[in-house]
This record gives sequence, C-alpha cells and structure tokens, in this order.
Amino acid sequence: MIKTESFFEDIFKRSKENSILLLDGTGKILDFNKGFISSFGYIKKDLRGKNFEVLFTPNDREKNKPSLEVKHTLANGSASDNNYLLNKEGVPIWVLGESILAKNNDGEPLIIKIIQNINTQKKLEGFLLESNEFINTVFDSVQDAAFVILNSELRILRANKMFLNLFKLKKTDVAEAQLLKLNNGFWKATEIKKQITDILVTNTAMKNAPFKYKNGLAKNKDLLITSKLMENEGMGRTILLVIKMK
Repeated sequence: MIKTESFFEDIFKRSKENSILLLDGTGKILDFNKGFISSFGYIKKDLRGKNFEVLFTPNDREKNKPSLEVKHTLANGSASDNNYLLNKEGVPIWVLGESILAKNNDGEPLIIKIIQNINTQKKLEGFLLESNEFINTVFDSVQDAAFVILNSELRILRANKMFLNLFKLKKTDVAEAQLLKLNNGFWKATEIKKQITDILVTNTAMKNAPFKYKNGLAKNKDLLITSKLMENEGMGRTILLVIKMK
C-alpha cells in the first residue's frame, strides 16, 4: 500500500510540469514546489506568508475570486478555476487550476492548489497556420508600420520585417521570445512594460500612444503604438501591436 504522505511529497518535489501551492485555510501561502518557481519566477521569500490573492489580477481581486475559491474549497472539498495568475514580472499567465482540501498533522485545513500553465501557444500557432496566407499578405505588404502578435504570456508569435528593422532584430532574436526581454532597451523601459502588461491585466488598450525611441542615432524617433486585444475561445488572448513612426 502506498504511504500517502510520502507519495504526495514525491509529487510535490519532483513534478516539473505542474505547479503546486500549499495554502492554509485562509489562503495564506505556506510553500510551493520547483514547478511553480520555474513557471512563475518567484522564490520562497517572495510569497511565503502572503495570501495567494497577490497572484491574481486586480480585476479578479475586485471580484473576490481568491476568497471565493477558498470558501468553495473549504465547503465542497475542491474547486477549479481557469484564469490569469501573475508571474514575478507582473505578466498574466492563463492557467487551469484545481484546489483540493486536505488536513495537516494537527487536523487543520490545508489547501493543495495544483496549477497547469496552459500552453496556448501551440493552439495559436495552429490558428495562425490556417490563416497563413492572409497573415503573410498583411504582414509583408505593409511597409509603413511594424506589426507584432503576442500570446497571453507576451511571447512573440509573429513579427513583420518592419518590426525587425525598426528595432534592429533578427528573426532568431524574436522566435518565441518574450517581448519585454528582447535585447533592445526600448522594450525594457518601465513605461512601455507597464502599458503592455496593462493590456492584459486591466484591458487598457493603447491608441496611438506616443513613445520616444533612441536606436543608436543622435536623434530620438517618435513612435505611436496601437494595441488590439483579441479573444480566442480555447486559445486564450492574443495581442496585436501596430507601431508607426510619426
């Protein structure tokens, strides 16, 4: 017969694909596994002792989703969710989660939250491949604007030649790369990082938002950025950024 405690400990320590959080009966984070660290970037001292609501977007916190999840788990023994959780950089990641009620050695409630980082990228790639002819036409024919399509983790799914030329990047630089980690100072600046993440977190789109961009020349370039948030059932959210020079 399997020893339950030892069995769970092995899963907690060795699971790489699933993130596991241990919460008390109020939602306070007691511990999490290496899978969670790998997926979300936090280390133990970042979250231990904090309520797990810190991982939710402001919109979901306003809707009391974290507390409702805890209450449902305590009342029914389990709860499932499908929503965004924020990684250490504040980027929303679409996840599928299940909270399971257990008890610690003192008989007090313990919530085991198992989180799967839903990989929408492959599904999106399938969608993009089906629409490949249309996308190629749009992306390659436009010469006066840079286009980039991002998935819900802000990873680049597609970028046109204008985007590469404007930010002095190669195709290999952007393949599956996280936009905010590109080797280009513009995308690492605090202002642009906030506005990009706000598209997902607060549904705040940009419409000809002005930015200064210095590309190594003496004179800055004035950029205008417009964003379009697109919902795809079963595939999460994608973002289209259109970047023009004044």
